[in-house]
Amino acid sequence: ALAYLATIWKPHAGQIEAGQAVFTELAKMIYIECGRKFGKSEWAVFLCWMFAILNPNSEVYYLAPAVKLAKELVWSNQRMQTCNSYDRSFKKNMERILGGEIYIYKQEMRIVLPNGSFIKVDGSDNIDSQLGLKPDLIIADEMRTFKEDWLEFMTPNLAAKDGTLVCISTPPLGPNRAYEHALECKNKMNDGNPRYFYLNLPSETNDAVPHLQNW
Repeated sequence: ALAYLATIWKPHAGQIEAGQAVFTELAKMIYIECGRKFGKSEWAVFLCWMFAILNPNSEVYYLAPAVKLAKELVWSNQRMQTCNSYDRSFKKNMERILGGEIYIYKQEMRIVLPNGSFIKVDGSDNIDSQLGLKPDLIIADEMRTFKEDWLEFMTPNLAAKDGTLVCISTPPLGPNRAYEHALECKNKMNDGNPRYFYLNLPSETNDAVPHLQNW
């Protein structure tokens, strides 16, 4: 399955470095702070699928600041359902490889894999419905504009399974909760704490868009 994913979407060097924090270094609190058009959302989609495939019965959440934005970023355009390929044959091909049916629930934006894992797309503004979750992985896309109290509400949920939180965003606009969390991840990583990881890379790391360097 992973070999098939590698044929339909190839991460650039910066995205690979970010992925190693999850799959090689096994960090639990990760902050990826990169410029616009770095490919953060595409990387997040790929990460969801890789994690769900590698970890049977896992609960994987992709969250944006609001449900409406999450839908626009990765669902309405079929990005999440096809793992960035936008190929209508993706589901059928992946079902053949995984040996079972993939269920896609459009209304609740949930994908259930044959190995028992699911990928759920949601928004941080749905916090009241997320308090009892037991996630294995949460990806917080554009964390810098999440509700200020979201992190404090969600962190206890991660403790149930020693889950992983991956925050990705452009640099925070100023001192806020996202800024504080990014700084915490950076400082604790530098102090040698293996549970924390921080990465800051510019937009032009995405060599799939060559003209970014000129901007």
